[in-house]
Amino acid sequence: MVDIWDIRDTPASKPLRSYSQCVAASTSPDDLYLASGGDDRKISIRSLAGVVKPSYFFHRLAPFPTHSEPFTHISPVVYRTWKLGELERVEQILSKEIEQKRYEGFDCYSRANRALVRIRRRNLDGALDDAAEIITKGGQIPLIVHVAKAMALGGREQREAINALDSVDHGDANDFVKCVKSIILFESEPRDKLNRLADTNICPWVKTRMLLLLAEHSMQRGESDETLRLLTNVPDLGPSHHIPEAETIPLIFGWNIYDLECMVQQLTCQALFASGRTQEVEHFLRANKDRHDEENESRRADLGWLCGQ
Repeated sequence: MVDIWDIRDTPASKPLRSYSQCVAASTSPDDLYLASGGDDRKISIRSLAGVVKPSYFFHRLAPFPTHSEPFTHISPVVYRTWKLGELERVEQILSKEIEQKRYEGFDCYSRANRALVRIRRRNLDGALDDAAEIITKGGQIPLIVHVAKAMALGGREQREAINALDSVDHGDANDFVKCVKSIILFESEPRDKLNRLADTNICPWVKTRMLLLLAEHSMQRGESDETLRLLTNVPDLGPSHHIPEAETIPLIFGWNIYDLECMVQQLTCQALFASGRTQEVEHFLRANKDRHDEENESRRADLGWLCGQ
């Protein structure tokens, strides 16, 4: 017998029975299937679609892994397609979810997600329509709806976007909202005026992208020492890879935050080499290789523990 439940707030579903004793069980990476083995030495693979509520499969992006209000809920097919960057297809799927009322109680999230996708596709009017549709219905409005509205307004006027975000209660998502505001300011700022953001309270990904752009301009002017000075101010992004925003920001803005460290390393090597400091390039590359080897070894250890090795 196998019992299935959502440890957050859902009681156990109807048990799955196929043998007298289950000795092992595991879900597929997408959580859609359950593989289990019993004392009869047979492996059974079942679809969980008919066992648990559809909302169980939703990706719940929240400020903390607790009962806090999530940024949004995303159905599995939308999440997979969105991560691949197939925005037109994502919008089509979300439109069907809304029209067919496929997920009762989650319509506002589907609309909010569609608004975010429409913003990336530069359909600002459509995004504002989606946000307005949710807001006019009243009730509890998820923070992601206000974020979508602010971003759509930010495509026209920066100050309108910031005011829209400042006018709502952020709950326990203050860090997320600060990050969104930082990116809105960054993306609307003229590239030759980026220095004006240097003293503002911006999130580490924005600061890194800003310093990379300034450093690239310095390299183009042949100022390798200035390039290196700028890159020494890049924050450590390691801790930022493990916070909820690291999963949400790439979907909303299309940023590949995991490539930022590689871009910093490449530009640092170019600047060192241009300055004739070839020995430092060798030391820099060796140090980074050792660090990546340590990280990979740690991942292998985690994988071994998960696999029982």
